[in-house]
Amino acid sequence: MQIIRPILYRVLRIHPGELRPVALLGLMFFAMMAGLEIVGNVAEIAFFRRVGVEHLPKLYSLEPLVMVTLLSFFGSVIDRVGRYPLLFGLNGLLIAGLFIARPLMYGGWEAIYPVLWLAQRIFFGLAPLTFWVLCSDLFDIRQAKRLFTVLVGGGLAGATIGNLLTGLLSLRLVPEDILLAAVALFGLSLAATEGVRRLPLAGGHPHPDVLSEKKFSIGLPRRLLREPFLQALFLLMWIIGLLEPVLRYELNALANETFAAEQNLV
Repeated sequence: MQIIRPILYRVLRIHPGELRPVALLGLMFFAMMAGLEIVGNVAEIAFFRRVGVEHLPKLYSLEPLVMVTLLSFFGSVIDRVGRYPLLFGLNGLLIAGLFIARPLMYGGWEAIYPVLWLAQRIFFGLAPLTFWVLCSDLFDIRQAKRLFTVLVGGGLAGATIGNLLTGLLSLRLVPEDILLAAVALFGLSLAATEGVRRLPLAGGHPHPDVLSEKKFSIGLPRRLLREPFLQALFLLMWIIGLLEPVLRYELNALANETFAAEQNLV
């Protein structure tokens, strides 16, 4: 440990007293992203096989409507409910939902495939958003500049491992059973969340679960309507969100046609 500490402090710029929260948050984000990638891969594979890639544009059209509806009041929900209960709830819903989805998939209930695809896309947006809101409460601006890159690295590592693990498990397991690996990862994320919750917060930071004085509101924040930078950022994210479904569909359709052609040739 004496050899590792200089590396952490000089290379990763983790100061004394920050190692434990960064390690727990990194583990939380790693497990969360790995589990979401596995669920996303299984949902797409199952949807292509049982429903068909030609029906994907319908879901891509529905997804923005659902996300805009949820995000319009999600910020207020975070403040009213609290970061930790929301993270526990999101991970718990994922675990419970996957346990419910497995027998329905085994039973051949076709409606579960579009529901699973849409649900994983929604959770892929909400769970990381809640994680970063929690991080902004735990660290000040100077700490965030140093530590957020480390946490992003943990999330990227989790996404990479999740994709690799899906490929390895698919050699021996059917998609329905691969979901159990995601359940285990979400359980690990829950354990890390509980570890972070038990940490003492730095002075000057309000506890994430005691922010009930903020009023519940639905709609765009007022600052967005009067600050040009936020307006430009909102427009940029809107354009990216508009193009991303189109690009993903084209990629999925091309991959489906290519691999279908190879399978017919074999």
